[in-house]
Amino acid sequence: MFPDSAISPAVKICGLTQEQQARDIIALGADALGINFWPKSKRYLPVEQAATWLPAVKDLTTLVAVMVNPEPALLDTLLKENLVHILQLHGDEPPAEVQFLMDAGAQVIKALQVRDEHSLDQIGDYACETILLDAYNPGLYGGAGETFPWELAVLAGAPIRSQWMSPAEWSPFPGSKISSWWKSSFSRPSRADLQEGRMNQNFL
Repeated sequence: MFPDSAISPAVKICGLTQEQQARDIIALGADALGINFWPKSKRYLPVEQAATWLPAVKDLTTLVAVMVNPEPALLDTLLKENLVHILQLHGDEPPAEVQFLMDAGAQVIKALQVRDEHSLDQIGDYACETILLDAYNPGLYGGAGETFPWELAVLAGAPIRSQWMSPAEWSPFPGSKISSWWKSSFSRPSRADLQEGRMNQNFL
């Protein structure tokens, strides 16, 4: 799904709403595209509209449905119509729901807000192979562009069972410097989760 993280971090761009926009970003080398299906997102895309063009680009990249406490009808549409490759859950979805989706054949990324070392305990409750670490923002979803406490990512790395993603406030790292920062970073996140447009706005 993503390139070898030992060479460079994979990059997912979120917030795409149009086919040509998606094709342009694919051409620039993004490893995955995130489509926001949360109605409160500024970049919300109704699934009915997404269904008109996602199939045309699905073979060109990895498509990720970004959601917050999704309704069963939305999940049913995404799975039955096979519109995306991965479901990314940013809400209060319990481990049982993630397991249910995995049992239905879905690949799942679960986003978890991390406040302190104790917050890391919840990671082991989820069976999915990929966890996305969000900065702590009560009442908000998606990290809100706050700097992630990278020292906690290091602690989380000890019991890692597979692959991890760490979004954060990337504004100190312009695109041309992200690669060099990653190579010297003590946390070495395997994937960067960015938003189309300004990278210091809410990821959702």
